[in-house]
Amino acid sequence: MIVCTGVVISLALVGDRRSRGQSSDLAAVSPEPSESFIFRLELEGQGVVGEYTECFGLGSSHQIEEVVVQTNTGTLKQKTPGPLAWHNIRLRGTGRPDTDVWAWREAMENGRTDDAVRNGAIVMFKLGWAEPLAQWNFSKGWPASLTIEGSVQDLTIVHDGLQRVAPSSHGSPKR
Repeated sequence: MIVCTGVVISLALVGDRRSRGQSSDLAAVSPEPSESFIFRLELEGQGVVGEYTECFGLGSSHQIEEVVVQTNTGTLKQKTPGPLAWHNIRLRGTGRPDTDVWAWREAMENGRTDDAVRNGAIVMFKLGWAEPLAQWNFSKGWPASLTIEGSVQDLTIVHDGLQRVAPSSHGSPKR
């Protein structure tokens, strides 16, 4: 019954073309985002060094450890939180590559970790608005990779911690 329900839901979402052997594009089913955002990268002592249209990895996770526990009724596995891991921050955007970001990565390439390891922030703005919607401060961040392909810049930042800072006011349109 559960399998049949899953098949019916899949057909409803994808359409019956797949069941007749025709290809189906799932992307066509997904709605387009209704809002656009800008993510500004700020480095301590420099201010804004780059703007991006996509940001991934603002978060953390715990490894899951399983412990075998012996009880009166038998043996069971209990899941417990393991070590905390911070996700790498990945920023992507199009446009002119930022020379400050390139210099930051170059410091890492040349082994100047004292210059490369920096505190910073990712600040989120709604496109066309002056006030930030959200901010995440990272500590001891460094650029693990920087790739520029055509007009697309892709930056990965590794860090030792992330803190969400609520903005003091909601965004308002730029004037």
